[in-house]
Amino acid sequence: MLILLFRTVNRLALLKVLPLLTLFTNWNLVLTSRRNDGYIGITINWVDKNFNIHEAILTCEVLPSPHTAENIKNALIKIFEHWQIYHKIFASTTDNGANILKAVSLMRTVQSVSCAAHTIHLSVTKGLAQIAQFTKRVKNLMLFFTTSPKQSKRLREAQEQCGLEKILDVQLDVKTRWNSAHIAWKRLIALRRPIQFLTNTLHLSSDRTDKDDGDYLEQIALTLDEWK
Repeated sequence: MLILLFRTVNRLALLKVLPLLTLFTNWNLVLTSRRNDGYIGITINWVDKNFNIHEAILTCEVLPSPHTAENIKNALIKIFEHWQIYHKIFASTTDNGANILKAVSLMRTVQSVSCAAHTIHLSVTKGLAQIAQFTKRVKNLMLFFTTSPKQSKRLREAQEQCGLEKILDVQLDVKTRWNSAHIAWKRLIALRRPIQFLTNTLHLSSDRTDKDDGDYLEQIALTLDEWK
């Protein structure tokens, strides 16, 4: 998808217009392929005189390891100079990765600004570490419904039986995906009633396999106090 979008950009036209614009660039490091190759991707956004928002992908290319600050800095400068925008960059908002922070600091004319969202994410992660036993119980409950198609189907059927208008799936939080813990826990709370319905009924099944699943769900289920 990235390559197709990049090919739709008229490179020569973009080279002419970029030096004249006030730009906001976004770069992702390091995107990892299935072959475990590291990639760097850079997009730019700008607003024209009619306040229309534009976006273009400048590159999505292999970034050879090691991903040291020096190598990241060199790759960024090379790309920015190719597109003739390096002289326009004066600040960079980054996450708190040591190699990223240092790479920006090595670009002497660019000021580093810590990303508030990433800082909050780290604070939440450290806060959840203080209740590690409880978060592990929540994660086990999430995994019960996300790692098995059979359990996912059961949860959807339970939602229908409980009369929920919108059928939802359990979501997992991802350590590197900002705000995902909030989204995942909020979704779990929304599914509280059908989950409790399954907890109270599945172990009563006459089918041995279903009964075993129900017994395990009873073991990992949250208590009424924990749901609160």
